[in-house]
Amino acid sequence: MKKTMKKYRWAVLVKYDVPDTSDFVEQKKWLKGHEKHQRKIHDIVSAIESIAFNDGYYFSVGFSAGGCKTALCSGMACQFLDSGRCRFPLKARPSMEGVGIDAFDLIARVGWDVYPIASKYADPDSIKCAISVGIIFIT
Repeated sequence: MKKTMKKYRWAVLVKYDVPDTSDFVEQKKWLKGHEKHQRKIHDIVSAIESIAFNDGYYFSVGFSAGGCKTALCSGMACQFLDSGRCRFPLKARPSMEGVGIDAFDLIARVGWDVYPIASKYADPDSIKCAISVGIIFIT
């Protein structure tokens, strides 16, 4: 991945401010709550990647927060692994962490607040804000 990333000249880091942190910290809302916000950042990343492609940057590639199976397929079996055909080929993006990007370090280095939410049992008082992040590499 490091070798591949050296071929890119720019990166666009995007942040979606989650309006309701309870989606991440309330046990009853946790699963559907964080799916909704991961889906939003997948939409944003794929839209920016498409704009870059349409502007002539054909090898642009985007990565989103969380895996596409959770964000887009709501936890259903991955159809791509079964049949080679993705349900959402124009929206599915690998996670930043899945390709070796240290998202927490990157977010902290650009000065954004980041509060790791490790589980659905997180202490609501410890979460000051919630964000969902993606990155698009442009050639």
